[in-house]
Amino acid sequence: MTIDNLPNELLIEIFDFYLLYWQNIDHLWERDYQLEWFNLLHVCRKWRTILFASSSRLGLSLVITPRGGNMKTIMSRHFPPLPIAINYNRLYNPIMARDMGRLLWALRRPDRVRGVDLYARTYELDKFFKATKCPFPALESLALHDEGGLLEIPITFLKGTNLHLRLRSLKLNPIYITSISRLLSSATALTDLSLAIRINQPPDMLLLLAQLQGLPYLRRLDLKTLYSTEKPTEPKEGFPLWNLTSFHYRGCSAVLNILTMGFVAPSLQDVDILLDDQSRTLPSTPVPKFINDIREHCRVVQVILERDLLHFSLLSRLECVDHHSSRFRLRSFRFFGSNIQDWIMQISNAFSAKLSTVEELFIISLYCVDKSEEVIPWCAFLEQFPCVKEFRLQGMNNLRIANALHRSDGAPNLAVLPALERLIICTDSSSVESSSKLAVFQPFVSARQQAGRLVKVSCSEKMDLSRSMMHDER
Repeated sequence: MTIDNLPNELLIEIFDFYLLYWQNIDHLWERDYQLEWFNLLHVCRKWRTILFASSSRLGLSLVITPRGGNMKTIMSRHFPPLPIAINYNRLYNPIMARDMGRLLWALRRPDRVRGVDLYARTYELDKFFKATKCPFPALESLALHDEGGLLEIPITFLKGTNLHLRLRSLKLNPIYITSISRLLSSATALTDLSLAIRINQPPDMLLLLAQLQGLPYLRRLDLKTLYSTEKPTEPKEGFPLWNLTSFHYRGCSAVLNILTMGFVAPSLQDVDILLDDQSRTLPSTPVPKFINDIREHCRVVQVILERDLLHFSLLSRLECVDHHSSRFRLRSFRFFGSNIQDWIMQISNAFSAKLSTVEELFIISLYCVDKSEEVIPWCAFLEQFPCVKEFRLQGMNNLRIANALHRSDGAPNLAVLPALERLIICTDSSSVESSSKLAVFQPFVSARQQAGRLVKVSCSEKMDLSRSMMHDER
Protein backbone atom coordinates (compact mmCIF):
# COMPACT_ATOMS: atom_id res chain seq x y z
CA MET A 1 0.00 0.00 0.00
CA THR A 2 2.86 2.38 0.79
CA ILE A 3 4.50 1.80 -2.59
CA ASP A 4 1.21 2.41 -4.36
CA ASN A 5 1.09 5.87 -2.79
CA LEU A 6 4.69 6.83 -3.72
CA PRO A 7 5.51 8.53 -7.01
CA ASN A 8 7.54 6.58 -9.55
CA GLU A 9 10.46 9.02 -9.34
CA LEU A 10 10.81 8.47 -5.59
CA LEU A 11 10.84 4.68 -6.02
CA ILE A 12 13.65 5.05 -8.55
CA GLU A 13 15.62 7.26 -6.12
CA ILE A 14 15.22 4.71 -3.29
CA PHE A 15 16.49 1.94 -5.53
CA ASP A 16 19.33 4.10 -6.83
CA PHE A 17 20.45 4.84 -3.26
CA TYR A 18 20.64 1.11 -2.58
CA LEU A 19 22.36 0.44 -5.88
CA LEU A 20 25.14 2.99 -5.38
CA TYR A 21 26.38 1.07 -2.34
CA TRP A 22 27.80 -1.68 -4.51
CA GLN A 23 27.41 -1.09 -8.22
CA ASN A 24 30.58 0.88 -8.89
CA ILE A 25 33.02 -0.29 -11.54
CA ASP A 26 35.92 0.07 -9.08
CA HIS A 27 34.18 -2.08 -6.45
CA LEU A 28 32.65 -4.63 -8.79
CA TRP A 29 35.91 -6.51 -9.17
CA GLU A 30 37.01 -6.31 -5.51
CA ARG A 31 34.03 -7.65 -3.60
CA ASP A 32 31.66 -10.57 -3.84
CA TYR A 33 28.79 -8.58 -5.31
CA GLN A 34 26.25 -10.77 -6.98
CA LEU A 35 22.66 -10.03 -7.97
CA GLU A 36 21.95 -8.11 -4.77
CA TRP A 37 19.51 -5.75 -6.37
CA PHE A 38 17.30 -8.75 -7.18
CA ASN A 39 16.01 -8.44 -3.60
CA LEU A 40 14.23 -5.20 -4.39
CA LEU A 41 12.87 -6.54 -7.66
CA HIS A 42 10.73 -8.97 -5.69
CA VAL A 43 8.99 -6.31 -3.60
CA CYS A 44 6.13 -5.95 -6.06
CA ARG A 45 5.29 -5.92 -9.76
CA LYS A 46 4.84 -2.14 -9.88
CA TRP A 47 8.35 -1.42 -8.59
CA ARG A 48 9.86 -4.07 -10.89
CA THR A 49 8.13 -2.55 -13.92
CA ILE A 50 9.35 0.95 -13.02
CA LEU A 51 12.92 -0.21 -12.45
CA PHE A 52 13.17 -2.14 -15.70
CA ALA A 53 11.84 0.87 -17.57
CA SER A 54 14.70 2.89 -16.03
CA SER A 55 17.40 0.18 -16.29
CA SER A 56 19.65 2.28 -18.56
CA ARG A 57 19.47 5.30 -16.28
CA LEU A 58 20.24 3.17 -13.20
CA GLY A 59 23.08 1.29 -14.91
CA LEU A 60 21.71 -2.14 -14.01
CA SER A 61 23.78 -5.17 -14.95
CA LEU A 62 23.75 -8.89 -14.28
CA VAL A 63 26.81 -10.11 -12.35
CA ILE A 64 27.71 -13.67 -13.32
CA THR A 65 29.79 -15.62 -10.78
CA PRO A 66 30.54 -19.34 -10.49
CA ARG A 67 28.21 -19.73 -7.55
CA GLY A 68 25.74 -16.97 -8.34
CA GLY A 69 23.23 -16.22 -11.03
CA ASN A 70 20.29 -18.47 -11.83
CA MET A 71 20.40 -18.90 -15.60
CA LYS A 72 16.64 -19.51 -15.84
CA THR A 73 15.99 -16.24 -14.05
CA ILE A 74 18.49 -14.29 -16.13
CA MET A 75 17.16 -15.71 -19.40
CA SER A 76 13.55 -15.05 -18.46
CA ARG A 77 11.60 -13.16 -21.10
CA HIS A 78 10.31 -10.91 -18.30
CA PHE A 79 13.78 -9.42 -17.91
CA PRO A 80 15.17 -6.82 -20.29
CA PRO A 81 18.52 -7.61 -22.01
CA LEU A 82 20.63 -6.08 -19.24
CA PRO A 83 24.45 -5.70 -19.53
CA ILE A 84 26.48 -8.62 -18.15
CA ALA A 85 29.50 -8.46 -15.84
CA ILE A 86 31.53 -11.66 -15.41
CA ASN A 87 33.32 -12.01 -12.06
CA TYR A 88 35.34 -15.22 -11.81
CA ASN A 89 38.13 -14.14 -9.50
CA ARG A 90 40.43 -16.10 -7.16
CA LEU A 91 37.69 -16.56 -4.56
CA TYR A 92 36.17 -19.29 -6.72
CA ASN A 93 39.13 -21.58 -7.50
CA PRO A 94 38.91 -24.06 -9.00
CA ILE A 95 36.38 -23.38 -11.76
CA MET A 96 34.11 -26.39 -12.00
CA ALA A 97 32.59 -27.69 -15.24
CA ARG A 98 29.17 -26.16 -14.51
CA ASP A 99 30.88 -22.87 -13.63
CA MET A 100 32.68 -22.85 -16.97
CA GLY A 101 29.35 -23.51 -18.66
CA ARG A 102 27.87 -20.42 -17.02
CA LEU A 103 30.87 -18.38 -18.18
CA LEU A 104 30.61 -19.61 -21.76
CA TRP A 105 26.85 -18.93 -21.73
CA ALA A 106 27.49 -15.30 -20.87
CA LEU A 107 30.17 -14.97 -23.56
CA ARG A 108 27.66 -16.13 -26.18
CA ARG A 109 26.01 -12.73 -25.70
CA PRO A 110 29.02 -10.51 -26.60
CA ASP A 111 26.90 -7.44 -27.27
CA ARG A 112 25.87 -7.44 -23.57
CA VAL A 113 29.18 -8.25 -21.83
CA ARG A 114 30.33 -5.07 -20.06
CA GLY A 115 33.11 -6.39 -17.86
CA VAL A 116 35.23 -9.52 -17.33
CA ASP A 117 37.30 -10.37 -14.25
CA LEU A 118 38.77 -13.85 -14.74
CA TYR A 119 41.34 -15.55 -12.49
CA ALA A 120 41.92 -18.98 -13.98
CA ARG A 121 44.38 -21.65 -14.97
CA THR A 122 45.96 -21.84 -18.42
CA TYR A 123 43.64 -24.49 -19.87
CA GLU A 124 40.59 -22.61 -18.55
CA LEU A 125 41.84 -19.43 -20.19
CA ASP A 126 42.23 -21.35 -23.46
CA LYS A 127 38.48 -22.05 -23.38
CA PHE A 128 37.84 -18.38 -22.64
CA PHE A 129 39.95 -17.24 -25.60
CA LYS A 130 38.18 -19.67 -27.95
CA ALA A 131 34.88 -18.10 -26.95
CA THR A 132 36.11 -14.54 -27.52
CA LYS A 133 37.10 -14.61 -31.20
CA CYS A 134 34.44 -12.05 -32.07
CA PRO A 135 33.63 -8.40 -31.35
CA PHE A 136 32.58 -7.42 -27.81
CA PRO A 137 31.26 -3.91 -28.50
CA ALA A 138 30.06 -3.22 -24.91
CA LEU A 139 33.28 -4.25 -23.12
CA GLU A 140 34.41 -1.57 -20.65
CA SER A 141 36.60 -3.49 -18.18
CA LEU A 142 38.87 -6.50 -18.67
CA ALA A 143 40.97 -8.26 -16.01
CA LEU A 144 42.78 -11.54 -16.75
CA HIS A 145 45.10 -13.48 -14.44
CA ASP A 146 46.82 -16.74 -15.32
CA GLU A 147 47.19 -18.74 -12.12
CA GLY A 148 49.82 -21.12 -13.42
CA GLY A 149 52.00 -19.22 -15.88
CA LEU A 150 52.25 -16.33 -18.30
CA LEU A 151 49.23 -15.00 -20.14
CA GLU A 152 49.37 -15.80 -23.83
CA ILE A 153 46.76 -13.72 -25.61
CA PRO A 154 46.00 -15.02 -29.11
CA ILE A 155 45.82 -12.68 -32.06
CA THR A 156 42.15 -13.62 -32.55
CA PHE A 157 41.16 -12.33 -29.10
CA LEU A 158 38.31 -9.78 -29.37
CA LYS A 159 38.73 -9.82 -33.14
CA GLY A 160 36.84 -6.96 -34.74
CA THR A 161 36.26 -5.07 -31.44
CA ASN A 162 36.82 -1.31 -31.54
CA LEU A 163 38.51 -1.19 -28.14
CA HIS A 164 39.15 2.53 -28.35
CA LEU A 165 35.40 3.19 -28.14
CA ARG A 166 34.50 1.58 -24.80
CA LEU A 167 37.38 -0.19 -22.99
CA ARG A 168 38.43 1.93 -20.01
CA SER A 169 40.03 -0.54 -17.55
CA LEU A 170 42.61 -3.23 -18.37
CA LYS A 171 44.41 -5.54 -15.94
CA LEU A 172 46.73 -8.36 -17.11
CA ASN A 173 48.87 -10.56 -14.87
CA PRO A 174 51.48 -11.86 -15.65
CA ILE A 175 52.42 -10.91 -19.19
CA TYR A 176 55.22 -10.12 -21.63
CA ILE A 177 54.87 -6.60 -22.96
CA THR A 178 55.56 -7.87 -26.48
CA SER A 179 52.48 -10.09 -26.37
CA ILE A 180 50.02 -7.25 -25.71
CA SER A 181 51.34 -4.53 -28.02
CA ARG A 182 48.41 -4.96 -30.39
CA LEU A 183 45.91 -4.86 -27.52
CA LEU A 184 47.37 -1.71 -25.96
CA SER A 185 47.77 0.02 -29.31
CA SER A 186 44.04 -0.31 -30.00
CA ALA A 187 42.80 0.50 -26.46
CA THR A 188 43.63 4.19 -26.67
CA ALA A 189 40.75 5.28 -24.39
CA LEU A 190 42.08 3.44 -21.32
CA THR A 191 41.87 5.31 -18.03
CA ASP A 192 43.05 2.45 -15.77
CA LEU A 193 45.94 0.12 -16.59
CA SER A 194 47.39 -2.58 -14.33
CA LEU A 195 50.15 -4.87 -15.59
CA ALA A 196 52.47 -7.47 -14.08
CA ILE A 197 55.25 -7.54 -16.67
CA ARG A 198 58.25 -9.76 -17.22
CA ILE A 199 61.11 -7.64 -18.53
CA ASN A 200 62.85 -10.14 -20.78
CA GLN A 201 65.15 -7.92 -22.88
CA PRO A 202 66.52 -4.38 -22.37
CA PRO A 203 64.39 -2.88 -25.21
CA ASP A 204 61.18 -4.10 -23.53
CA MET A 205 61.06 -0.95 -21.38
CA LEU A 206 61.19 1.27 -24.44
CA LEU A 207 58.29 -0.71 -25.91
CA LEU A 208 56.28 -0.24 -22.70
CA LEU A 209 56.93 3.50 -22.72
CA ALA A 210 55.89 3.69 -26.36
CA GLN A 211 52.59 1.97 -25.48
CA LEU A 212 51.99 4.35 -22.55
CA GLN A 213 52.57 7.32 -24.81
CA GLY A 214 49.59 6.19 -26.87
CA LEU A 215 47.22 6.35 -23.83
CA PRO A 216 46.42 10.07 -23.47
CA TYR A 217 43.46 9.54 -21.09
CA LEU A 218 45.29 7.31 -18.61
CA ARG A 219 44.52 8.27 -14.98
CA ARG A 220 45.72 5.27 -12.96
CA LEU A 221 48.80 3.19 -13.72
CA ASP A 222 49.72 0.13 -11.63
CA LEU A 223 52.87 -1.73 -12.66
CA LYS A 224 54.57 -4.77 -11.19
CA THR A 225 57.83 -5.69 -12.91
CA LEU A 226 59.34 -9.13 -12.50
CA TYR A 227 63.08 -9.42 -12.15
CA SER A 228 65.41 -8.60 -15.00
CA THR A 229 69.13 -9.26 -14.81
CA GLU A 230 70.02 -6.91 -17.65
CA LYS A 231 69.98 -3.14 -17.36
CA PRO A 232 66.96 -1.70 -19.26
CA THR A 233 67.54 0.60 -22.23
CA GLU A 234 67.20 4.29 -21.34
CA PRO A 235 64.76 6.47 -23.28
CA LYS A 236 66.10 9.42 -25.26
CA GLU A 237 63.42 11.80 -24.00
CA GLY A 238 60.32 11.85 -21.83
CA PHE A 239 56.69 12.46 -22.74
CA PRO A 240 53.77 13.81 -20.68
CA LEU A 241 50.87 11.83 -19.25
CA TRP A 242 48.73 14.86 -18.50
CA ASN A 243 45.80 13.03 -16.88
CA LEU A 244 47.76 10.55 -14.75
CA THR A 245 46.84 11.07 -11.09
CA SER A 246 47.84 7.68 -9.60
CA PHE A 247 51.05 5.69 -10.12
CA HIS A 248 51.71 2.46 -8.19
CA TYR A 249 54.87 0.46 -8.77
CA ARG A 250 56.44 -2.70 -7.40
CA GLY A 251 59.75 -3.98 -8.70
CA CYS A 252 63.44 -3.26 -8.96
CA SER A 253 64.89 0.24 -8.79
CA ALA A 254 66.63 -0.04 -12.19
CA VAL A 255 63.29 -0.39 -14.01
CA LEU A 256 61.76 2.38 -11.91
CA ASN A 257 64.59 4.68 -12.98
CA ILE A 258 63.80 4.10 -16.64
CA LEU A 259 60.06 4.60 -16.11
CA THR A 260 60.47 7.91 -14.33
CA MET A 261 62.88 9.08 -16.99
CA GLY A 262 60.42 8.12 -19.72
CA PHE A 263 57.39 10.16 -18.73
CA VAL A 264 56.31 13.13 -16.66
CA ALA A 265 52.98 13.38 -14.86
CA PRO A 266 52.17 16.92 -13.68
CA SER A 267 48.77 15.91 -12.26
CA LEU A 268 50.04 13.17 -9.94
CA GLN A 269 48.39 12.97 -6.52
CA ASP A 270 48.99 9.36 -5.51
CA VAL A 271 52.40 7.66 -5.80
CA ASP A 272 53.07 4.29 -4.14
CA ILE A 273 56.45 2.65 -4.76
CA LEU A 274 57.66 -0.67 -3.34
CA LEU A 275 61.26 -1.56 -4.15
CA ASP A 276 61.72 -5.30 -3.82
CA ASP A 277 65.28 -5.74 -5.07
CA GLN A 278 68.38 -5.81 -2.90
CA SER A 279 69.53 -2.34 -3.86
CA ARG A 280 70.63 -0.50 -0.73
CA THR A 281 70.30 2.92 -2.31
CA LEU A 282 67.43 4.90 -3.73
CA PRO A 283 67.20 5.38 -7.50
CA SER A 284 69.60 8.19 -8.36
CA THR A 285 67.36 11.11 -9.40
CA PRO A 286 63.92 10.36 -10.92
CA VAL A 287 61.97 9.53 -7.73
CA PRO A 288 62.49 13.02 -6.22
CA LYS A 289 61.10 14.36 -9.51
CA PHE A 290 57.87 12.47 -8.82
CA ILE A 291 57.69 14.23 -5.48
CA ASN A 292 57.80 17.59 -7.22
CA ASP A 293 55.06 16.44 -9.59
CA ILE A 294 52.63 16.29 -6.66
CA ARG A 295 51.08 19.73 -6.68
CA GLU A 296 49.11 19.59 -3.44
CA HIS A 297 50.93 20.69 -0.30
CA CYS A 298 52.01 17.70 1.81
CA ARG A 299 51.52 18.45 5.51
CA VAL A 300 52.39 15.09 7.08
CA VAL A 301 55.37 12.74 6.98
CA GLN A 302 54.87 9.22 8.33
CA VAL A 303 57.82 6.86 8.85
CA ILE A 304 57.11 3.23 9.78
CA LEU A 305 59.92 0.85 10.77
CA GLU A 306 59.01 -2.81 10.28
CA ARG A 307 61.25 -5.80 10.76
CA ASP A 308 61.63 -6.35 7.01
CA LEU A 309 60.06 -3.28 5.44
CA LEU A 310 60.52 0.47 5.63
CA HIS A 311 57.70 2.91 4.87
CA PHE A 312 58.12 6.59 4.10
CA SER A 313 54.94 8.54 3.31
CA LEU A 314 54.21 12.14 2.41
CA LEU A 315 50.52 12.89 2.97
CA SER A 316 48.19 15.83 2.67
CA ARG A 317 46.78 14.75 6.05
CA LEU A 318 47.34 11.84 8.40
CA GLU A 319 43.86 10.38 7.90
CA CYS A 320 44.46 9.76 4.18
CA VAL A 321 47.06 7.07 4.74
CA ASP A 322 44.65 4.38 3.52
CA HIS A 323 42.71 6.42 0.98
CA HIS A 324 43.48 7.52 -2.54
CA SER A 325 44.16 11.12 -1.48
CA SER A 326 47.25 13.17 -2.18
CA ARG A 327 50.19 11.09 -1.01
CA PHE A 328 53.62 9.78 -1.83
CA ARG A 329 54.62 6.45 -0.28
CA LEU A 330 58.00 4.80 -0.71
CA ARG A 331 58.61 1.34 0.70
CA SER A 332 61.70 -0.82 0.59
CA PHE A 333 62.51 -4.28 1.90
CA ARG A 334 65.37 -4.51 4.39
CA PHE A 335 67.65 -7.38 3.42
CA PHE A 336 69.97 -8.82 6.03
CA GLY A 337 69.73 -5.74 8.26
CA SER A 338 70.78 -3.37 5.48
CA ASN A 339 72.01 0.08 6.37
CA ILE A 340 68.81 1.75 7.47
CA GLN A 341 70.65 4.86 8.62
CA ASP A 342 71.95 5.55 5.09
CA TRP A 343 68.56 4.79 3.55
CA ILE A 344 66.58 7.13 5.79
CA MET A 345 69.13 9.93 5.38
CA GLN A 346 69.01 9.48 1.61
CA ILE A 347 65.28 10.07 1.75
CA SER A 348 65.56 13.19 3.87
CA ASN A 349 68.26 14.65 1.64
CA ALA A 350 66.51 13.77 -1.63
CA PHE A 351 63.18 15.22 -0.52
CA SER A 352 64.47 18.09 1.61
CA ALA A 353 62.47 20.72 -0.31
CA LYS A 354 59.18 18.97 0.52
CA LEU A 355 60.19 18.13 4.09
CA SER A 356 60.98 21.77 4.82
CA THR A 357 57.25 22.66 4.73
CA VAL A 358 55.85 19.61 6.58
CA GLU A 359 53.82 20.45 9.71
CA GLU A 360 53.26 16.99 11.23
CA LEU A 361 55.73 14.13 11.73
CA PHE A 362 54.78 10.63 12.86
CA ILE A 363 57.45 7.97 13.50
CA ILE A 364 56.37 4.42 14.30
CA SER A 365 58.38 1.33 15.19
CA LEU A 366 56.35 -1.87 15.07
CA TYR A 367 59.02 -3.74 17.02
CA CYS A 368 60.21 -2.13 20.26
CA VAL A 369 63.19 -4.47 20.42
CA ASP A 370 64.32 -3.55 16.92
CA LYS A 371 67.92 -2.32 17.20
CA SER A 372 67.92 -0.62 13.82
CA GLU A 373 66.38 2.59 15.17
CA GLU A 374 69.34 2.95 17.51
CA VAL A 375 71.77 3.53 14.62
CA ILE A 376 69.59 6.12 12.89
CA PRO A 377 71.08 9.64 13.24
CA TRP A 378 67.87 11.08 14.64
CA CYS A 379 69.28 14.54 15.26
CA ALA A 380 70.36 14.95 11.63
CA PHE A 381 67.06 13.50 10.39
CA LEU A 382 64.89 15.76 12.55
CA GLU A 383 66.81 18.85 11.41
CA GLN A 384 65.11 18.39 8.01
CA PHE A 385 61.75 19.48 9.50
CA PRO A 386 61.93 23.18 10.44
CA CYS A 387 58.15 23.72 10.24
CA VAL A 388 56.87 20.68 12.16
CA LYS A 389 54.42 21.72 14.88
CA GLU A 390 53.21 18.27 15.93
CA PHE A 391 55.53 15.29 16.50
CA ARG A 392 54.06 11.83 17.24
CA LEU A 393 55.97 8.76 18.40
CA GLN A 394 54.75 5.19 18.67
CA GLY A 395 56.75 2.14 19.81
CA MET A 396 60.00 4.10 19.73
CA ASN A 397 62.99 4.34 22.07
CA ASN A 398 61.81 7.60 23.64
CA LEU A 399 65.05 8.25 25.51
CA ARG A 400 67.03 8.17 22.28
CA ILE A 401 64.60 10.59 20.62
CA ALA A 402 64.67 12.86 23.69
CA ASN A 403 68.47 12.99 23.56
CA ALA A 404 68.30 14.01 19.90
CA LEU A 405 66.02 16.97 20.74
CA HIS A 406 68.50 18.89 22.88
CA ARG A 407 72.24 19.23 23.32
CA SER A 408 74.20 17.08 25.74
CA ASP A 409 74.94 20.11 27.95
CA GLY A 410 71.20 20.62 28.50
CA ALA A 411 70.92 23.70 26.29
CA PRO A 412 68.09 23.78 23.74
CA ASN A 413 69.00 22.68 20.22
CA LEU A 414 66.80 24.98 18.19
CA ALA A 415 68.06 23.49 14.94
CA VAL A 416 65.97 20.39 15.71
CA LEU A 417 62.22 20.92 15.22
CA PRO A 418 62.41 24.67 16.03
CA ALA A 419 58.65 25.21 15.43
CA LEU A 420 57.51 22.27 17.59
CA GLU A 421 54.41 22.92 19.72
CA ARG A 422 53.09 19.43 20.55
CA LEU A 423 54.89 16.15 21.22
CA ILE A 424 52.51 13.18 21.48
CA ILE A 425 53.44 9.68 22.69
CA CYS A 426 51.01 7.11 21.28
CA THR A 427 50.63 4.27 23.78
CA ASP A 428 48.17 1.80 25.25
CA SER A 429 50.07 1.53 28.54
CA SER A 430 48.79 2.30 32.04
CA SER A 431 48.87 5.84 33.38
CA VAL A 432 51.99 5.06 35.47
CA GLU A 433 53.89 3.74 32.46
CA SER A 434 52.69 6.67 30.36
CA SER A 435 54.01 9.12 32.95
CA SER A 436 57.44 7.46 32.84
CA LYS A 437 57.47 7.74 29.05
CA LEU A 438 56.69 11.45 29.29
CA ALA A 439 59.31 12.04 31.99
CA VAL A 440 62.24 11.42 29.62
CA PHE A 441 61.21 14.53 27.66
CA GLN A 442 61.13 16.83 30.71
CA PRO A 443 64.70 18.15 30.19
CA PHE A 444 63.81 18.99 26.59
CA VAL A 445 60.57 20.73 27.64
CA SER A 446 62.39 22.75 30.31
CA ALA A 447 65.14 23.80 27.90
CA ARG A 448 62.58 24.93 25.33
CA GLN A 449 60.60 26.79 27.98
CA GLN A 450 63.71 28.71 29.06
CA ALA A 451 64.25 29.66 25.43
CA GLY A 452 60.66 30.93 25.18
CA ARG A 453 59.48 27.99 23.05
CA LEU A 454 56.67 26.20 24.87
CA VAL A 455 56.14 22.53 23.95
CA LYS A 456 53.23 20.49 25.26
CA VAL A 457 53.94 16.78 25.82
CA SER A 458 51.04 14.35 26.18
CA CYS A 459 49.95 10.74 25.63
CA SER A 460 47.42 9.46 23.14
CA GLU A 461 45.99 6.12 22.03
CA LYS A 462 47.97 4.09 19.54
CA MET A 463 47.09 4.50 15.91
CA ASP A 464 45.51 1.42 14.29
CA LEU A 465 47.83 0.53 11.43
CA SER A 466 46.08 -2.67 10.36
CA ARG A 467 44.51 -1.05 7.27
CA SER A 468 47.35 1.24 6.32
CA MET A 469 49.83 -1.66 6.39
CA MET A 470 47.81 -3.83 4.01
CA HIS A 471 49.51 -4.26 0.63
CA ASP A 472 47.60 -4.04 -2.63
CA GLU A 473 48.50 -7.42 -4.06
CA ARG A 474 45.48 -7.97 -6.29
